[in-house]
Amino acid sequence: MTNQQNLIDNNSKSWTQSVGGGNDRTEKTKFQVQAEVQQANALVGAAMSQAYAYQVYESREIVRRFMRKDTTDQMVRTFRAACLRQGVPEDVMEYEKWMSSKPEYPATATRPWRSCRPRS
Repeated sequence: MTNQQNLIDNNSKSWTQSVGGGNDRTEKTKFQVQAEVQQANALVGAAMSQAYAYQVYESREIVRRFMRKDTTDQMVRTFRAACLRQGVPEDVMEYEKWMSSKPEYPATATRPWRSCRPRS
């Protein structure tokens, strides 16, 4: 784990900038500041896109585990019993019905919002 962190640190150093630091006493122009902000936004946007991609697989696995009827996991059994007790139809609690739903992203793409209902 330490080796992986060192690798990340070494490879990300070229992307970090000391804002307002350095020995150069000249002021930055508006365009230099805009370029730095755009570069930082592009980096954050790429990281968020990667995180969203991983989240899709994680969410699907969670749904798959919680929709299993023959599970031995006590948490899943409690969840299913609570859903049925509250009137959720049994046919809605099928893995295949939930796998067609996809995360929905807002226009700003800062947070993924998932649909709360299965799509048929």
